[in-house]
Amino acid sequence: MLSRRITMILKCMLYISGISGFICGSIHLHVAYKYMISLPRIPQPQTGHIHPWNIHGAIVYMNENQYYTYYSLQAIFVSCALGVGIFGGLLNFLRNRRK
Repeated sequence: MLSRRITMILKCMLYISGISGFICGSIHLHVAYKYMISLPRIPQPQTGHIHPWNIHGAIVYMNENQYYTYYSLQAIFVSCALGVGIFGGLLNFLRNRRK
């Protein structure tokens, strides 16, 4: 009974992590593309675009808000990917233990 509840909780966490990671990863890619084509290629201190970002050899400059948005999305995506690995591994461990 307890093992069944734990399995159901792990499945829910696995699905939530996977869906959240997919959504966040998609938004991250969209933001990266948008920033790549629209941000200035030279620093502009008057507008706050001072944080360099190297995209395959092309350097663009982000302001502080864009910088934190981009790297927050990246951190959330990586956390969700780790969550999928951890919850999937635990779920697999419980399934193999029952056999």
